[in-house]
Amino acid sequence: PPTLRLEELNVSGEMGTEDEELFIEEADNHQELLHRMLDAIDSLPPEEQILVTMFHLENRPLRDIAYITGEREGTLATRLHRIRKKLHQIMTDYDKE
Repeated sequence: PPTLRLEELNVSGEMGTEDEELFIEEADNHQELLHRMLDAIDSLPPEEQILVTMFHLENRPLRDIAYITGEREGTLATRLHRIRKKLHQIMTDYDKE
């Protein structure tokens, strides 16, 4: 996808019409991707949703999640890896629709 670079802005620091349209389009694309990702997370079983939320959305370290859940960090890392693969597949399938 196209990206907006600072060099493409007018010297005055204001965006031209084309720049504004590109910025809005890119923001819409990010918003759509965010909604698709949240829908994909919602489709996971509750325990996987919780793990993804704690690690990726709340930015908790594995050490803290291990303490909260009583599971080993290595086990959690493996589960997160598998969940990410599952989310990737969900997103790929969504793109094919």
